[in-house]
Amino acid sequence: MATGSGSAAAAAAGESTRSNSLRGILREGGVPRGKFVLAVTLSAAAVLAGAALLGTSGYLISKAALQPPILTLTVAIVGVRAFGVARAVLRYSERIVTHDIALASLARLRSRFFARLVPLVPGGVRAGGADLLSAFVADVEALKDLYVRVLVPPPAALLASVAILIACLLLLPTVAAALCAGILLSATLAPAWSAWLARSGAQRQAPARAELTGELIDAIDGGAELVTSGADAKLASQIERSGERLRTIQMRDSFAGSAAVALSSLIGGLTVVAVLALAVAGSADGALPGVAIAVLLFLAMGVFEAVNPLSTAAQSAEHSRTAAGRIGDVLDRESPIVRASEPLPIPSVGALELSGVSFSYGDDEPMLLRDADFVLQPGERVALIGPSGSGKSTIANLLVRFLDPTAGSVTLGGTDVRLVDADAVRRAVRLEGQTGFLFTTTIRENLLIAKPDADDADLTAILTRVGLGDWLASLPKGLETLVGEHGDNLSGGQRQRIAFARGLLAQSRFLILDEPTAQLDRENADALIDAIIGDTPPATGVLVITHDDRSVDQFDRALALKGGHLVSYP
Repeated sequence: MATGSGSAAAAAAGESTRSNSLRGILREGGVPRGKFVLAVTLSAAAVLAGAALLGTSGYLISKAALQPPILTLTVAIVGVRAFGVARAVLRYSERIVTHDIALASLARLRSRFFARLVPLVPGGVRAGGADLLSAFVADVEALKDLYVRVLVPPPAALLASVAILIACLLLLPTVAAALCAGILLSATLAPAWSAWLARSGAQRQAPARAELTGELIDAIDGGAELVTSGADAKLASQIERSGERLRTIQMRDSFAGSAAVALSSLIGGLTVVAVLALAVAGSADGALPGVAIAVLLFLAMGVFEAVNPLSTAAQSAEHSRTAAGRIGDVLDRESPIVRASEPLPIPSVGALELSGVSFSYGDDEPMLLRDADFVLQPGERVALIGPSGSGKSTIANLLVRFLDPTAGSVTLGGTDVRLVDADAVRRAVRLEGQTGFLFTTTIRENLLIAKPDADDADLTAILTRVGLGDWLASLPKGLETLVGEHGDNLSGGQRQRIAFARGLLAQSRFLILDEPTAQLDRENADALIDAIIGDTPPATGVLVITHDDRSVDQFDRALALKGGHLVSYP
């Protein structure tokens, strides 16, 4: 019993979390209330226009069968034309408004998702690239149904159903009662089944989709290594099996979902039959004119235009909850740094310093740094030596305030960086990562990230300073040359030098280069170190993080990271 109660509680907690995430996503998207009310009104009006079109058509057909004078049919004929045009215009207008809401809200959600993601890099994001890609692209895209298929149909169906039930009540109360019962059954039973099927389907599909996405990303990123090692066929076969497994799950869930939609149609069909029987009986009793039988029949058919989509709405709601939960997992993560509510101005002079800094990535994670002390003076060139995984990159992230220390402090000009604006810290302290990351655009655009107002002369001069002048002059398109995806069109040395040039162009007070020679041969590594030592402005403090100690003699001093402590090297 205890286990069952615990499972039930966990399920309830999970449902509550999904609901909270969905409400949070709606707040983040910022749906305008006025536009939402307009969309519901237009949707309900389109259903009513369609029902009126059917009812008027039924009356016209029944009345015309009695061969009355043609003038007695004029109003009905005009009504059919008017309701036909109105239905098309109203439905088109409703689609414009709902899609405007959806697209505008998703644009705001993408912007806020990205804005929330940026402060989490690199210390706060521990998920894989496939999960983030899915959350940012697939899950955000899935939420378009939240606005079009989930939020608008239920209130629109309620408004249309009430109006049609009132019309039926005025014509024949027994028909109104039967139609009300059919609407309630179709609006509750079928959507509840659809929601259950969608929920269980999402639980099966999400792991299978995540596995397939991860394998595809591995195949794309590691394609060359897979081919050279002969493992490409094995991974391709694995991807095919994963895709087939996901397809089987989706097909099974699709058939089940179609059955739920069919249930709604079945209830609607039986309701229409009941309405027809009651209308015929009412006409036989003299309570209903014979020409009104078709009116009631078609009105009953028209109301289910609004009720039947509720099954699809229930499925979409569950899919939206799942997507919202994954997005909310990113939006709700705590930032690895705490921004000051009233930041102090950043000092214009002074050293960059670690004082008694200890750091770990979590309570259950090992301590990477222990009481580390370090001072980087303006104009000083310092090398930091240590093996991979020893915490060198963590120090770089602390110095640019991607992370805050677990204990101790990082100061700039004697002021704790936690008391000043984080963006101001990063303008004063520039970090170029160990991959020499380049965006998939031109050389010019990659450099302008550091200084947007730089002109061609500035860019050419900075590339010449880092030894790329002759190479740039040999390029037919010069600065407009595309570097390829992540700089794949360039050599490792060219990528690193462009990254270094970007760091110089920023004209920061301190420049941190993380493993700048990691992908270079000895000759190019020595040349890049010479450029770093000689071409960096004299007033700029430089910290070069490396595991290679062959060039340490060129620096003013060298430190080593051993057991979480910073010590003199050697």
